[in-house]
This record gives sequence, C-alpha cells and structure tokens, in this order.
Amino acid sequence: MMNTYAHTSITLQALSVRKAELKKELTQTSESIRDHWHALMDPPSADTKVQQWVNSAERAVAVYDGVMMGYKLLRRFRGLFSHRKKRH
Repeated sequence: MMNTYAHTSITLQALSVRKAELKKELTQTSESIRDHWHALMDPPSADTKVQQWVNSAERAVAVYDGVMMGYKLLRRFRGLFSHRKKRH
C-alpha cells in the first residue's frame, strides 16, 4: 500500500476526510457482503403452499442433521480425551 501522504503535511482535516472516505467504503463493502451472503444462504422463495412445506421440511432435516453430527462428534471427542481408566 502506497502512502499518499508521504510528501504532504498531515492535518486533522485531511485525516477526518480520509476517515470519512474509508467509513463510506467500509459501509458499501459491508452491504455488498451482506447482499451476497443472503443471496447464497437464503432458501429460495416459495410461491406455493407445497414449496413452503418442502422448505420447512428441508430446514427441519438440516437442523436434525446438524444436531446429530454435533452429538456424534461430542461423543467421539469425549472418548478421545477421557483420562479415566476403563474397568474390564
């Protein structure tokens, strides 16, 4: 990154102008990222009642799948890091 203020004196006014520019750019970038995220992650809009039911069922299955995967991973990691001696 090239310093644009290398040969000029830095004033408070110049800093505040640059801060405003960066804040505006950051806001635009944030909005762009949010829009892209929603476009990728939101379920498709349902036009009919059947599509609404299908979307709800898919969401329920995804939640169930996530919970079960978490439970299985928790059991496996708990077994790996267990320091108790097993009775035989």
